[in-house]
Amino acid sequence: MGEKVTLDKIADKSVFEQKYRYKNKIGDRADSKIRQRKYVVESLCRDFSDKKATALALRIMNCSASQKCNQPFCPMCRHKKQELFAKYVIDKFGSVSADKLRLLTILHSVHYNPLDINSDLIKKLRKDMDNLFDKIQDCADDNIRFIGAFEIDAIAGDEELSDRKVNTLSALGYDKDAKNACFLLHFHAVMYIPSFQNPKYDIEREIRKYYNGSHQVDFTDLHKDKTHDENLHNMATYMLKFRLQHSKSVASDDDEKQFTRTQYSSLYSYPIAKSVVMAVDRCGGFQGLITRRLK
Repeated sequence: MGEKVTLDKIADKSVFEQKYRYKNKIGDRADSKIRQRKYVVESLCRDFSDKKATALALRIMNCSASQKCNQPFCPMCRHKKQELFAKYVIDKFGSVSADKLRLLTILHSVHYNPLDINSDLIKKLRKDMDNLFDKIQDCADDNIRFIGAFEIDAIAGDEELSDRKVNTLSALGYDKDAKNACFLLHFHAVMYIPSFQNPKYDIEREIRKYYNGSHQVDFTDLHKDKTHDENLHNMATYMLKFRLQHSKSVASDDDEKQFTRTQYSSLYSYPIAKSVVMAVDRCGGFQGLITRRLK
């Protein structure tokens, strides 16, 4: 293990001049991931009196192969967790026919105070989903199964949103006239769609009845131009991407489909990035955000 990083070294920037020792352990786009690490640490250390934020920055900076920090915004720990998570998803769903699987997205809530996003809120939302799927399960011939994770996106106060996105998010707490940033808590999961006692039973309709905002729920089929394992791997790593960039979702020609792909643009400002990083930490990081139903 190299010399321990201190706040003084972060303050004088000298630590960022050192070569990142684990570049071969973080997958593709390594340079970009290393830059994000620097950006995350800088966002956490804008105010050195914030002891929780600076302690998190030091854990990330002092992560090593022998003493891992297990933080979502550490490039080495995130890459390892993504690959382990992908293997887990493939193990559970690799033998399931593609036509029985969907990528489920649920938009849960918009928050202007990032402190409202914490482990208690995740537990409440998880319980709400359990109650919904327990009810649906009573009508199914087989167990409803999914593996997913909660995610936090930020929206800047001056960010321009499409009319449809404004309409969708307004029902979840978004105020188009507000000038400060807000944070969208949402959920992605690989979901197994079982057969039902009544062949006319529509699970997608039932989930949309519960989460009944316009475009609040999306079901996406697996890509036909990729292998089954590639699809599962890509969905799993996508769920644990922990990006800190503004994005927009590009709609398909079919207006019933919410998204086809996501385009990323500028990085969040330092204060917004810090809010997201600290919210992820309050939620328990990887362990707190990952959610599964495999009964």
